[in-house]
Amino acid sequence: MTVVFVTATDTDAGKTAISQAWLYGARAMGKQVLGYKPIAAGADWHNGQLINEDAQRLAEQSSADLTAGDINPVCFEPPIAPHIAAAADNKEIELAKIDQHFQQLRQIHPADFCLVEGAGGWRLPLNLQGDTLAKWPAHNKWPVVMVVGLKLGCLNHALLTAEAIYGDGCELAGWIGNGVDPTMANQQANIDSLNALLHAPCLGIVPHLKDPNPTAIWSHLNNGLTALSQRL
Repeated sequence: MTVVFVTATDTDAGKTAISQAWLYGARAMGKQVLGYKPIAAGADWHNGQLINEDAQRLAEQSSADLTAGDINPVCFEPPIAPHIAAAADNKEIELAKIDQHFQQLRQIHPADFCLVEGAGGWRLPLNLQGDTLAKWPAHNKWPVVMVVGLKLGCLNHALLTAEAIYGDGCELAGWIGNGVDPTMANQQANIDSLNALLHAPCLGIVPHLKDPNPTAIWSHLNNGLTALSQRL
């Protein structure tokens, strides 16, 4: 099973929309796929269970009949930094337990392709002792795909994130530009700069879409992500 970790330059860069479209596209090509959201903050109660919308969207695109709870072991109600939410609930976020849950899920639902979507940016803190979510993909040596939210400041955010990914010993397998700001000035010049400065291939540019559904997004990513899937 190929496992890819999807991170982003910042919160609201479009990780989930991109991840959902990637699962949709891989499934359309006949692959068995599994989406996974290890940590989420921002959820609503449904029938006595906290459900994060991003996790729900990944579960819906997975090949197996899964719920958000099946693929999202750590979930907090308030939309705040997870380690702060955990402290408020007198809980700890333990990567060992997340990894155990993930391995068990993979055994029960084997798939050709597994997409793990991070939370926030690459260096999401898990506590005040310096542990970050990045330790998990780094330990497993998973290839990383970075979603760049195309807006003012994205160059700095993208370069710093790429530097951190490389510094943690991971492969930056590629990056995707996502048009989160329809009014962004000189967008193409920024994309050209990213192509020149990032030492990883651009896997696609998704423009700002009125209806960012998986089919529409995949049409902008098909070639790049299909090529990457064949390489991994």
